[in-house]
Amino acid sequence: MKIADSKSLTAAVASLVAVFALGAAGCSDRTEQAASNAAQGAAQDAQNHAAAAGQAVENAGQEVKEEVREADEALGGAARQAGAEIREEAGEAKEAIGGAVAGVTQNVKDAGQVVALTPGVKNALVSNDTLDATNINVETDGEKNVVMLKGSVKTQKEKDLATKVAQQYLKGQKSTFKLQNDLMVGAGAAR
Repeated sequence: MKIADSKSLTAAVASLVAVFALGAAGCSDRTEQAASNAAQGAAQDAQNHAAAAGQAVENAGQEVKEEVREADEALGGAARQAGAEIREEAGEAKEAIGGAVAGVTQNVKDAGQVVALTPGVKNALVSNDTLDATNINVETDGEKNVVMLKGSVKTQKEKDLATKVAQQYLKGQKSTFKLQNDLMVGAGAAR
């Protein structure tokens, strides 16, 4: 119900009370005046109470609006904070996934090198016309990233040449593996 409607209703009730009071008093002038004054006082009181109630409703409405605005601001701030945290965590997850993929990629690449390096180095040694690679064995250690030359050669010059040929092959393959030459030199070297 609107405030204006409650004022009208209050005034109407006050008028009825006044009319009833007049009728009951037998309509004497003094009684009529007293009843009229009482009716006007009651009407004024009712109007004052209605105005106070209207103001209280209006004040309560303003307070509710303010509290809703404050709650909206608080929720907006919380939502922005949550969004920032989600973006940060997503970035960290992306970095972790990227690092894991890079690690797996490197492991696959290294495994491929392990499989390919042993026969590749052996073929490079055998293909060299000035080197007798008959007694040279090639082993690859994927955990240590090392290609090892084992066995024997006749001279120090052949050992040095085997090192050079193997290193050139690894360099051409852009391998991260190191070369370890364990070849034995001399006529007494085991064949």
